[in-house]
Amino acid sequence: MYQTANSAPTSPILNLPENNSLFTDNLTLVFDWSNSTDTEGNAISYYLEIWNDTTQTNIMYVNSSISETANTTNDIVNFNNESKDYYWRVLAFDSSSNSSWSDLRNVSLYQTPQPTPLTNITIWLDDRTSDSKYE
Repeated sequence: MYQTANSAPTSPILNLPENNSLFTDNLTLVFDWSNSTDTEGNAISYYLEIWNDTTQTNIMYVNSSISETANTTNDIVNFNNESKDYYWRVLAFDSSSNSSWSDLRNVSLYQTPQPTPLTNITIWLDDRTSDSKYE
């Protein structure tokens, strides 16, 4: 019996967020890409990885089992409350082969510093003869 070799799915095409996007005070992002195709018609799943350095060594998030949905597929990621640059990419896999990685994209998160609440305020009344404290 002759078996043909399985072809890898095509590489995913990234949609959102766009490369070099900046998000201010947003800790939850949706990462979205166009679905890959598979010449044999095998079911396709996706692998998303996000890291916070350009050397791709400090992985911050991985989801290795994202099921394909109609037309585009996505994953929702919650980030720590900090300002940083992140890099992301996706690959597709069928039952036996991986695609090549998608393009690499950068997304920047900026968290506005919160003002420090004032505590132990002293108010002097009548030429500093008495005080009141508010916390």
